[in-house]
Amino acid sequence: MVATSAGLLSYVPCPECGHPVGGRIPQEPEELKLDCLHCKRTFAFERADLHRGLVSYDHEADRWRVENFMSH
Repeated sequence: MVATSAGLLSYVPCPECGHPVGGRIPQEPEELKLDCLHCKRTFAFERADLHRGLVSYDHEADRWRVENFMSH
């Protein structure tokens, strides 16, 4: 596996494919919805679904992977 671009990231696992969806996480009173770049699904989430961990990009699989789960 060739993984690059690792870093600490706040993310929500996609309920469809499990892909960690990060980037700008909406804050209330905004609508709590994210778009999964892997399966193209838009999904709603709760604040309790937010995780933080070490995430890296696997170029062979063309997706992000959680390397180390830290906390909610």
